[in-house]
Amino acid sequence: MRNYLKGLYIEIISQCNEKCIYCYNEKNMTDCEMLPYGKTADIISHAVKMGVENIAISGGEPFLHPEIKEIISIINENGLIPTIITNLTLLDEKMSEFLSGKKVNLQLTLDSGIEEIHDLSRGKGTFGKQVKAIGLLKKHRFRHDILLRCNIWEKNCCYENILSILDFAREYGISTVNFALAHRTDSFCLTAESEREKEDIINWVEAAKKIHPKLDIDFPEGKVSWACPFLVGEEHLDCGLRITAAGNVYPCQMFDSEEFCIGNIYSNNLEEIIEGDPFRRFLELMRLRKFFIQKCRECVCQVICYGGCPAKALLDNKNILTVEGTCEKRMYYYKEMLKNAVPLK
Repeated sequence: MRNYLKGLYIEIISQCNEKCIYCYNEKNMTDCEMLPYGKTADIISHAVKMGVENIAISGGEPFLHPEIKEIISIINENGLIPTIITNLTLLDEKMSEFLSGKKVNLQLTLDSGIEEIHDLSRGKGTFGKQVKAIGLLKKHRFRHDILLRCNIWEKNCCYENILSILDFAREYGISTVNFALAHRTDSFCLTAESEREKEDIINWVEAAKKIHPKLDIDFPEGKVSWACPFLVGEEHLDCGLRITAAGNVYPCQMFDSEEFCIGNIYSNNLEEIIEGDPFRRFLELMRLRKFFIQKCRECVCQVICYGGCPAKALLDNKNILTVEGTCEKRMYYYKEMLKNAVPLK
């Protein structure tokens, strides 16, 4: 597995200066935990030797970390360009000037191009601070990518809101926009996750692409998901290990439950964790999962499907031994794949 792993998602600090209503990390913010620069540098150095190519730095809010500049610099020194997942509200002149001199991409969550709607989920005054931060980056000629992410929930789930995000992106010279569903948490249930709502969002995004053909627009959750990437055996995995501010390691960003913790970076290095028994047991569960789901045992599609993404099944159903999403869509695509592979005469 060490030869396939190409990404890491590192939460360098648990603290955040915002209280987003749908935050999956909310329960980790009670006590401020932090990966110090020295430990983070060790993780980066070891990861690069293993062939990791993509590193995302998150939190909490990563710009609350007192050594964020050093962390960005050491990633650059190891030949990589990090993606910083941030709300950007703490950006000032000095930090924007620093970022403009580094190789770094930024991911910013914007839930609406309309201030009143955006601030419903992210906090009053957030929109104005983010607009100001983008202005500072432009002033200092920030030359790398800014990616906008919009979390869709009950209050912003409409076509007009999707267009407002894309209008914002065009106005500020941002070329990439990803839409995602705000998932249910222990304290948040105002989700937009029914199949009808997903179909509406898919249609809205496709319509919006015709209005903004020059923007890179995506709604990954509108696509059919298959087996856990760790089972696919492709040359590169499209997910990476999640490392929390406390050093706990999970198979991917979407796993949060302690039962799926596969190690701690203070006890073992990345290679030891990947080759350790907890991760082996996780992979074995992923391989055997389809045999514990009645629907899967009776389905011919299970040879490539495995019941969809296990992490999403756990998020949506509170049970990893359930099916993620709808079987009907995966079955349809499976049949189409068979038709294309064996054309009828």
